[in-house]
Amino acid sequence: AGLPQILKKNGYNGYIICRPRTEGQFKYPGRFFKWTSPDGSSVIATNSESYGTHLGKAAQKIKDEANRIPTGMLGSEASGDKKACGCEDVDYSLWGVGNHGGGPSRKDLRDIAGLEIEDTEIIHSTPEALFSDNIHISGEVKTSLVTVMPGCYSSMAKVKQGFRACENLLYSTEKMIAVAKNNGISFDLSDLENAQKKILFSTFHDILPGTSVEEGEREALCALYYAEKILRDYRTKVFLRLSSSCEKAKPGEYPIFTFNFSQNKTVAPIEAEFTLENQNWDDSIRYVPHVYKDGVEIPCQTIKEASTLNLDWRKRVVFESELEPTSLTRFEIKVTPDPRKPIPLAQSCDIDKVMAKPVFEICDDTADPWGMSDKELLRMGTNPKDMRPMTKDETARFCALSNGIDAERIIEDGAILTSYEGLYTNGNSNVVMQVKDYKNLPFKDIKIIAEFAEKNKMLKVRIPLPEEFKDGVAVGDGPFLFEQKPDCENTFQKWIGAQRKDGKIYAVINDGVYSGRVENGYIYLTLLRGAGYSFHPICDLQLYPEDRYLPRIDTGRYTFNIRLFSGDISEVYQKAEEFNQPVYAVNVFPIGNAKKTFDNVSLDGKVILTNFHANVKDEYVARIYNPTDLEQAFTLNAFNVKVKGTCSKGEVVSVVIKDGNAKIYHDEMPV
Repeated sequence: AGLPQILKKNGYNGYIICRPRTEGQFKYPGRFFKWTSPDGSSVIATNSESYGTHLGKAAQKIKDEANRIPTGMLGSEASGDKKACGCEDVDYSLWGVGNHGGGPSRKDLRDIAGLEIEDTEIIHSTPEALFSDNIHISGEVKTSLVTVMPGCYSSMAKVKQGFRACENLLYSTEKMIAVAKNNGISFDLSDLENAQKKILFSTFHDILPGTSVEEGEREALCALYYAEKILRDYRTKVFLRLSSSCEKAKPGEYPIFTFNFSQNKTVAPIEAEFTLENQNWDDSIRYVPHVYKDGVEIPCQTIKEASTLNLDWRKRVVFESELEPTSLTRFEIKVTPDPRKPIPLAQSCDIDKVMAKPVFEICDDTADPWGMSDKELLRMGTNPKDMRPMTKDETARFCALSNGIDAERIIEDGAILTSYEGLYTNGNSNVVMQVKDYKNLPFKDIKIIAEFAEKNKMLKVRIPLPEEFKDGVAVGDGPFLFEQKPDCENTFQKWIGAQRKDGKIYAVINDGVYSGRVENGYIYLTLLRGAGYSFHPICDLQLYPEDRYLPRIDTGRYTFNIRLFSGDISEVYQKAEEFNQPVYAVNVFPIGNAKKTFDNVSLDGKVILTNFHANVKDEYVARIYNPTDLEQAFTLNAFNVKVKGTCSKGEVVSVVIKDGNAKIYHDEMPV
């Protein structure tokens, strides 16, 4: 339901869809209807359940539809028990040979030219002409058009995760580029468009929904990895140009520079690595990091570094600090020698006593990646079986240890956080859960590492709701959308949650999951499906041959990250943005000679800065979204230009800044 606003503000007045179907999936008010976003923007939409024809069958399909005879998907096959579709005074028929329609054929063109239907004028036309004609509008839809083929919400997790990573990397890098540009640092951005095109192409159907053949999956991942590499290189170049121009480090200092992509001052957990000046081979001492900001020491904690060298050399620290919005912040690390002590083994614990523990489920599933059946419309996965904590023998085998360890342990503990790890198993699959319980921050972060090896099964995680949210309604986000979610497998973008009557939401924020539901006091996320590559159900035919090996899509090792947080609507949206565009922190040794500050961008109000970028016209463009159901005032401060405005409920506005002047757009979305 956020789509009509996007379409309308980009010049569309109509939208033709082919799904959901009318039978058992969605009740349309008529052939043509008004589809409206929460902000009031609307387009005329129409549903055509038939989108093509077999070769030489176009004329017959057009004749059938003009006479109110329903046709099948390709217009030539029987329509089953569908009711008559009805025909308006001005109506249309889609034809063309190919998968989902396609090219015209000479035979069909000749047949259509000779087609005569009583009291009917037949013309070749365009969507633009159709929607500009005297069509009859029947009613209005103010909700999302759901649900259809919910297996697509979770199939092919690598593609979905790759898309999310690129999407957020693009938005965050654009912000950094804008800051650099405003401060006189320019770049050749021609390759940025190539990355954007690869990301956009990856939204094509059967790519992002995860229903392609295996070669299609590889092509999609190649495109997304290509885009990610371009964006990572831009981020590195811009970050180094910004940070390296700052003051040089003093002897014994390891500078850490961070970039905060948030619109607000943010207190965030910051993790950064650095390498000691020299390898420490002295068995009697170990170097301990201390973090400073503006000369004042702040608490920090040494945690396991990314590499695994049994040598005091590479260090990883986590600390917390308030960061200015959309800007660079400098920290200094100094190390002191401390007497070396034996590194303690992880301490056993019962995670249930620490928090309402998430539970992982292996469910029976279909091999159909689309999830086309009526049963799957209501529920994805049946016969759930909980994954259990591993025994010591199982942990020894799984972790390749000489001796087994307890399944649940504390693996990090210090001034900033306590980390808990749990090891769980069921069938052929294993899961590692690592919980970061921050001492001073209002959320918990959970990393899930799944080694999934199931066929025709799925992996879910159910997350207990706090008692005060168990009667809440299911809510979640979408593109410029906040909505109540249906009581079935539903899709969302960055978070799903339960909302109390007072408006507060308990949300599960994620970095690459699109499917789940809220039910019986739990939030369920569907993580992985062992469905087949384009195992397509057709009538009552056997789904796939059973005389050979056929691979399943999501077997392998996957990592998912989620954050548990409660707040009002705008707070949840902001935390979701911060989680998906986390603080970037790198150890850089500057080559400049002076302290540097850079003009930044900030946004005040219960609204969200979804993106901020510089365009080819040397303009700065901001998108500001109001997820609440009340009009909200905002103040955008962009490079010393202050812009005040309002967003109506559910509205996204654009602000364009050039040469110190700003203009607010409510009815269009300049690029």
